[in-house]
Amino acid sequence: MKSSDIVSAPPVYVIAKLAVSEKEAPGLLSALHELVCAKKLEAGCMEYSLYRETFEERSFVIHEVWRSQDDLDAHMYTPHFLNFISRVEALSTVTSDVNKISFTI
Repeated sequence: MKSSDIVSAPPVYVIAKLAVSEKEAPGLLSALHELVCAKKLEAGCMEYSLYRETFEERSFVIHEVWRSQDDLDAHMYTPHFLNFISRVEALSTVTSDVNKISFTI
């Protein structure tokens, strides 16, 4: 089999939106910064970017690109991701919307 015969799976894209009250925004931002710094060092992480909405400073968006679904699955069991989940669950006003999306031309 030639390398040109191998069909690789496309990367996995994730868009996560999180929002909290103004009072809890600093706590969420702190947890997000720790997560983003740790995730960029993980194998399979092609991009992990954090954005804050321009007119709603208590709302955040994470844009993730993973080499494969296996890499995305593995990161969900890392200590820093589990710590992030614990910190977010402790926020009483957090709302989230996480979507996997595919790239189409």
